[in-house]
Amino acid sequence: MTDVTDRLLAYAVDQLDAPGRAEAEAALLADPAAAALIARLRLALRPLEVARAEPPLPPPGLAAATLAYVAQETVRHRESFRASEAARRPRLAAPRVWWLLDRRRLDVAVAAGLGFVAFGLLLAGVGKLRERSQVAACQERLRSLYVALDGYSDTHGGRYPEVGTAAVPRAGDFAAELVRGGQYDAAPSATCPADAAEANPYAYTLGFHPTPFAPVTGIRRAGFASESGDLTPLAADLPTAGASPVGGPVSPHGRGQNVLFLGGAVRFATVPTVGVNGDDIYRNDAGVVRAGLRSDDATLGRAADTP
Repeated sequence: MTDVTDRLLAYAVDQLDAPGRAEAEAALLADPAAAALIARLRLALRPLEVARAEPPLPPPGLAAATLAYVAQETVRHRESFRASEAARRPRLAAPRVWWLLDRRRLDVAVAAGLGFVAFGLLLAGVGKLRERSQVAACQERLRSLYVALDGYSDTHGGRYPEVGTAAVPRAGDFAAELVRGGQYDAAPSATCPADAAEANPYAYTLGFHPTPFAPVTGIRRAGFASESGDLTPLAADLPTAGASPVGGPVSPHGRGQNVLFLGGAVRFATVPTVGVNGDDIYRNDAGVVRAGLRSDDATLGRAADTP
């Protein structure tokens, strides 16, 4: 029993290989109570997925404040350092070059050096604050995009624009479909660098094969379990260079990208593995930029990509 439980727990945190996952899924089909337990466990562990995608950062200015404190303490204790040095120093006439080693000058030099380093870190902190404000601006654009997608689905039977159709032959055409439907203003934003980088700065879902060899279907608002839907990606900023599966334009945010999920949440992720059970949102299970091979393998494509 313990071995079975361990396997199911490993399945819940996506630590099984393909045969082990298939065995665990078969066991869950045969045991509805265990399946319900695993669903609750995944729901409880969902915050960890967010933490893995966006590790917590230290408070802004921590390094600068620490160095400033060290400099202040060095100067404050200068007199005691001098008295201690004088007590140990032989009472001989000081050579002419002794001023080079004068404790006061060393204290001032140390304090000045730490001050310069602290100032440099402060400037770096300002840069990070600017980056965060740009990330936040792009997140607002993605939230506006979700409102447009939601409005489109209201008038299209719960469907979002489906890539590979006559209206949306490539991933980059989804925004034009929203504009045609009167749901979206595709004008670039002055505050979001992603919009200024490309004519269409977003990656968009290519859909998935519901069963092997079945035609591709698009993501729909209904029909996804809540624990899966909340982590199913709809759109995102262009991937970072490290997350990009092929050459081409990348995210202007440098170290990460904003991701819009089916439930409407927008999160900043520094890795691409933020889909259901750690799924890579820019590649399908076969490692290519094509439609997913199952519903939990939805893949985002850039402007020229097709299912």
